[in-house]
Amino acid sequence: MFESLFKKIIGAKFYKDDGDFEPDYDIQSSRYYKGHGTHTSSTAAGGFVIRASLYGLAKGTAHGGVPSARIAIYKICWAYGCSDVDILAVFNDAIANDVDIISLSIGGAPSDYFDDPVKTKQKIIGAKFYKADGDFELDYNIQSPRHSEGHGTHTSSTAAGCFVSRASLYGLAKGTACGGVSSACIAVYKICWAYGCSNVDILAVFNDAIAGGVDIISLQDLPKP
Repeated sequence: MFESLFKKIIGAKFYKDDGDFEPDYDIQSSRYYKGHGTHTSSTAAGGFVIRASLYGLAKGTAHGGVPSARIAIYKICWAYGCSDVDILAVFNDAIANDVDIISLSIGGAPSDYFDDPVKTKQKIIGAKFYKADGDFELDYNIQSPRHSEGHGTHTSSTAAGCFVSRASLYGLAKGTACGGVSSACIAVYKICWAYGCSNVDILAVFNDAIAGGVDIISLQDLPKP
């Protein structure tokens, strides 16, 4: 049994960015005492189980979606929920580890779409920032793909925003709004900073976008007059 288990699970890691564990509940390992990970993993890639049934009903052989697949387990949820930081860290690590399919099973209270890292991750499939000279204005520049004024959010939603019902402009033109290609996914490349956009960074983005298989490149760099 354990030999087959080791062949199925090829990696396991847990994430807790703030390092604050609940001693009466949290197990500081990849294990989970309620068995939720076992349930979801077997649903995705469980092996064949003969003579399975639901309390004697529907007797037969059960198996997961892809029984031949192997599993890398990433634990992110704890006594007080699942941190956005940990969720995004898991996506980054899974992609870097060449995971082919990511299956995510977490829950919680409803949240705003744009504040939910899971929903935005389904739309945004990559993000990177460029600053060839490495000179950042500390009072303005955010050293990440995020933008302090939300310009990237505006242009991305114009290009590929999802459907938003009951949208309006201050009560006018009420209806359903969406971006140019609402089903598209987005790779975000940030090149503009406090003192403008470098030609070196712009050309680097084009090279990376083409190499990354991007189908359509939308550029808005707002140069100074």
